[in-house]
Amino acid sequence: MRILVEAHRMEPAEQPGWSVRIETPAAEPMLRFMPAHIDSDKRWWPMLTADDVSRAQAFIKLTERILAAGGEGADDPAAQPVTVADTRGYGRYLLTVLFGEGTWRGVNESCGRNRILELALRFPAEDADLHRHLWEMVHDDGDPGTFLGVDMTRPVAILRQTGNAPAPAAPLGPVTDVPRMLFGVGVALNDPEVRAGTEVMGIIRGHERQGSLLDFRVLPQMSLHDLENEHRRFAPHIVHIVAHGAWRPAPGQNTIALRAESGDTGGEIAGHVNGRQLSAALLDPMPPRLVILSACETGKVDLGGDALAAELVDEGVPIVVAMTGSISNAASRIFARAFAEAITNGAALPEATTKARIRTFNDPGQINAATIDWALPAIFVAPHVEEGFRVVDTTRVKLLRTIMFKLGLVLAPVFCAREEFFGWLSRLLDPGDDLAVLLAKSPQREYQVGGSRLLRELSAATLRAGHVPCHLGSFPPGVIPRNEAALALEIIGAIARTRASLGLDAYFVSDTLAGIEDELGDAAQSSRKRPATTEVRAIRLRSDVQGFDTEWIPEEIANWLRVDLLALARDARTRHPSLFRADCRPVLLLDDVHTLTDGPRYLNVLLTSEGVRAALNPEENRDKIAVVLFTKDTPELPGGGEPWFAGPQRHLQGAATAPVLTFPDLARRRNDRIDLLAWRWLLMHPVPEFEKGPQQVLTLKPGCERSFEEKVDETTRDATTVYSPELLSRLAEKSEQLLAVADDELALESWAVGGWADT
Repeated sequence: MRILVEAHRMEPAEQPGWSVRIETPAAEPMLRFMPAHIDSDKRWWPMLTADDVSRAQAFIKLTERILAAGGEGADDPAAQPVTVADTRGYGRYLLTVLFGEGTWRGVNESCGRNRILELALRFPAEDADLHRHLWEMVHDDGDPGTFLGVDMTRPVAILRQTGNAPAPAAPLGPVTDVPRMLFGVGVALNDPEVRAGTEVMGIIRGHERQGSLLDFRVLPQMSLHDLENEHRRFAPHIVHIVAHGAWRPAPGQNTIALRAESGDTGGEIAGHVNGRQLSAALLDPMPPRLVILSACETGKVDLGGDALAAELVDEGVPIVVAMTGSISNAASRIFARAFAEAITNGAALPEATTKARIRTFNDPGQINAATIDWALPAIFVAPHVEEGFRVVDTTRVKLLRTIMFKLGLVLAPVFCAREEFFGWLSRLLDPGDDLAVLLAKSPQREYQVGGSRLLRELSAATLRAGHVPCHLGSFPPGVIPRNEAALALEIIGAIARTRASLGLDAYFVSDTLAGIEDELGDAAQSSRKRPATTEVRAIRLRSDVQGFDTEWIPEEIANWLRVDLLALARDARTRHPSLFRADCRPVLLLDDVHTLTDGPRYLNVLLTSEGVRAALNPEENRDKIAVVLFTKDTPELPGGGEPWFAGPQRHLQGAATAPVLTFPDLARRRNDRIDLLAWRWLLMHPVPEFEKGPQQVLTLKPGCERSFEEKVDETTRDATTVYSPELLSRLAEKSEQLLAVADDELALESWAVGGWADT
């Protein structure tokens, strides 16, 4: 249930102040006058009564101390300490002057049994004297009472309703697809002040444990141009920006610091962008539903300007989370993580807001309630965001996750120097893009670099995008295909397993299988002698085709595979119209291609510039069927000559391929991202030998970046296995003095007391 409070400045000759209108669904609107005290700087301060000047002056002094106590400045020994009584008194004053003496209790009771309330504050954008207060700290008049935003019995989600943009023609609806989230980071991921990597990784890890699905991209050290291009390409529903932020009095505006564009001569403000510039980068093809700004003071309003968050709302972003002051890294990280987890798991906006605030408030570092960082994140919403709005509808996502479990594609997200692959995948899935074949290799056979895991994640990303992956992993021992017919049978097996996971017919008609059986004649009788699923029939033919001369089918076998793959996509769309796009396509993903006996020869039969070779007759569907191939270098081709895949265009007869992407080689050459890769891995995977708890987050201590890079280089110099728990354990042990534990999990779990928590 939403309570709407509007306030408008009035300047009558006898008494300045604000007219206040309070609307509740269960009663007639209430009108009252909130008088103002004007100080020597011409600022207006809310008062309970016009003659209560002494109390207003005391509130002015208290506000100055409260605002100076937030963020990292809370540890300033010169600052006058803020007590619990101070923060409670500040919150009580705000609630009392806004609603009037004793009014809140009646308003609260009139809202019935609703578990969570919304308190929407609609103040004029230009009224900095109202916006500058921490309304998120409003406190009831009980003894001792509680802050409304963290009340465990019935929390109140405080929303700042702003923006002058007209409402869209159609009502704002929830995201029904897999949520696409873009993490834009204005600094290095291991920046000692912002700790962006810790925030990003904490959110990603939390999503995986919570069972949500998330399609994400990460832009480290991004410029405004980078953000605009990636937003246009990826079209995210949620944008989360981690950066330095500040209020700049001279221009009277908030800015955030991104990487400066080449040639930017702005000096110390190079790369700083305001709300109008930021919103312009987020409008094409359409604004995101939600923007989270993990940057100090992006929600702050002072004389002469709007909050950056309010500017975004005014330009068409319906919901923006921003910080109204200088906030600590831990509080910003915990709030953003808890809020994003709740939103992408389907929680309504009020529930996500109160969960995140309660969790931040219950961080052991803030449990005494004297600190205010828990109240600094603010939610800015457009007027057309309806009561109880849900950003994400998880109905489709839950079904998709079930299918991903069956396909073995639910795993911890890839975040180790691999972002470029997902950009190439987007091109593969674009029917208008010529890219149809992606080749990726690791340097040598003995290196275990996580390629198989990445291929599964690419399969999962294909599924999340509404297309159908056909994933063929490593070949079982003894069944490595020796010709194109044998490879085609293994692909039919992968199609059958995909169909089974989607609940499709196991006895499907396969043109590939029928064609091979017909050509084998009597030799194929074993596959037909008794009823069997299509996959079993393909398995029975393995031994029959391994030594078979397949020169008689140089074109037909590829045509048959196209028919079977397109039928897979068509049947998937028919069976699950909510999961798959109307134009959904199959994508063939093959692992360990280097193990094929004469791979270049018979892959050349299967692949062209359209992916899986298109038929030559005009009746066939000639749209591309994209292919992803993962391989490792071999010393030479089976018949001698250069290493295969050294020249993919030659081997694949002009296939439009991406540049051959090489995995980082930790053992033989220097890689300037090695420290970042290892650091991300430590964040992603707990190291029990070092950490005190299974889900704590490791961070680098300030000033230790170079020392950590040296430890990584020393530890991995002779390694051939990149993603080894043993290797990372040794690295953590050697780096123990350089690492710190951020106990986010304790903060996120400790709040769950009482009956309300996760019901």
